[in-house]
Order: sequence, then C-alpha cells, then structure tokens
Amino acid sequence: VRLRRKEFEPEHIDAVIRRLRELELLDDAHFAELWIANRQKLRPKGAQALRQELRAKGIDRDTVDQVVSSTIDEDDERAACEQVARQALRRYADVSDNTAFASTRSSRCSINSGVKHMAEMRYIECNL
Repeated sequence: VRLRRKEFEPEHIDAVIRRLRELELLDDAHFAELWIANRQKLRPKGAQALRQELRAKGIDRDTVDQVVSSTIDEDDERAACEQVARQALRRYADVSDNTAFASTRSSRCSINSGVKHMAEMRYIECNL
C-alpha cells in the first residue's frame, strides 16, 4: 500500500515482495513470534494487548490469533499480571490507603496491559 502511494509500478512491488518471501524476510507469523518474545521479555503484556498491538501493525487476525494462542499460555498471563501488580504496588507503596489505591490503579494498569484483572487482584490481596 505504501509503495503504491509512492507510485511504484505494481510489477516492481510484486517482484520485491516475491523476493522477500523467497528469502523468508516477509513472514508475518515469524514477525509476530519475535514481537511477542521481545515484548514479554522487556515489557510483558497480556494476550489481549498483544493481539491489539499486532493487529495495529497490520498482521491479519487469523495469524495473530494463531501465534498468540500458540505462544501465550496461562502461566505467561499470570506472570504479566503479577508484574503489573508489583509495579502498581511499588509505585503506590507510600499512599496511606494503599490497598484501595493500588487496586484502583492496578485495574487501570491491567486494562492498559491487557492482563486479566481478577488474577491481578488476587496477587495484590496476597501481597499487601
């Protein structure tokens, strides 16, 4: 699409895309796997947020669903959830009513991170 907007000839675009696929440099599933691995290492997100990010990058829904389902399991979701909860607890540790505040703030964090809120709340309750 971008190349067409820049008025490249369709035959040239097709030839380049064909060559990139031959070299395995244009593989949405592989890109999604690498994206998720990197994301989970640096800034973990839940499956829902990962799906949204990959869709925003132009990866088709079926590929995204297949890769996320095969890559993210319940343990990954729990780990992302716990990290979001830990961050909220650290960030708001000095607030007088930190249980209520951390819960409220944590729910916002979980929504932004795409993690399951109930699991996160259990983590907070056990660690306050």
